[in-house]
Amino acid sequence: MERFYCEDRANGERQVYDTLSDALKDAQTTLKDYRKEATLDGEWDRSVEDLTVGIVAESGDEEDDIVTHRTRYIPDEDDQDAFDVVILPVDQVVPA
Repeated sequence: MERFYCEDRANGERQVYDTLSDALKDAQTTLKDYRKEATLDGEWDRSVEDLTVGIVAESGDEEDDIVTHRTRYIPDEDDQDAFDVVILPVDQVVPA
């Protein structure tokens, strides 16, 4: 049975889930917290780049885990000088 993880390396947090959906929900919650902080001080914490979701390796070694989703910076549609951060599949192209 595949297991999935959500990891926020910068904060030393890693949770394992039975479904990808649950791991992505955790990532969205974590991203929401980062977004709230960014709104308060006007800057994204660089740690947001360390938020990933993926498949737990059968070996049990975290180094072998497969990252399926990671955070990406995307331009803000309303403000050309601003950007947002979203979690996307690793193979998805970021809008220009």
